[in-house]
Amino acid sequence: MVLLVDIINEVLQKVKEELNTMQENELSELLKEFHNSDFNLKDYNINSEAFYLDFMLWYGLYHKDPKTNMTFLEEVIQKFDRDTTNKVKNMKIVSGDFSIRDLLKINSEPFVKLLNRDMGEFLVKINQSIWEDLNEIKNTHILRCHIINYGGTYYLFGVVEYIPLVNELGFLTPAAIDKAVERIDNMKLKEIENVNVTERMTLKQCLSKYPATWINEICESLNVKARVKKEKIDEIAKIYLENTEKF
Repeated sequence: MVLLVDIINEVLQKVKEELNTMQENELSELLKEFHNSDFNLKDYNINSEAFYLDFMLWYGLYHKDPKTNMTFLEEVIQKFDRDTTNKVKNMKIVSGDFSIRDLLKINSEPFVKLLNRDMGEFLVKINQSIWEDLNEIKNTHILRCHIINYGGTYYLFGVVEYIPLVNELGFLTPAAIDKAVERIDNMKLKEIENVNVTERMTLKQCLSKYPATWINEICESLNVKARVKKEKIDEIAKIYLENTEKF
């Protein structure tokens, strides 16, 4: 099995070789492109090594060579087997700010549950040292980072920045607002989970207790077109009952 780290290391080696032969004006244009890209998340002024690593990852994974119309990653994977190639082609990179929801071990391996309010929750495999670091700051910081899905497993990818909920002057940062909203959402979720469902309750009554966002997501999955929550619940219940009658 080809490990993701081996593929990335080979890509980075090719990137280094390319950058060493690059003209200054070419490099300047690349830097502008990187700064305008979605991959550029952070303030790199403090740590030039962090900037260099994320820039090289972006260049190796996203920038296409005008001569070959391929990225360095696409060139590297040509020598690997079909299974590895498919894994790389299906890789998904998610970038943004994430709250630390939970730290856990699965089959003795360390994982962290990260939440981005817009993109959802991700179970990410990490090494033990990062697991221990996150355990100390899980209630005081969020992570600004990239997460990559390779072969069905998410991994931290590139530079990880720890954003404090409170700055040096004692003021709350935007990260604190996200954390507070997350806690409110968790409280609402627990209230919903604790609702007693009796035999007399209908499907519509159960659905009416769901938050509007959940109902909207169900509608999207079932391709339901309706305006208000009650109409949406009626349509969801209708689809459910029609399909259960077939069995």
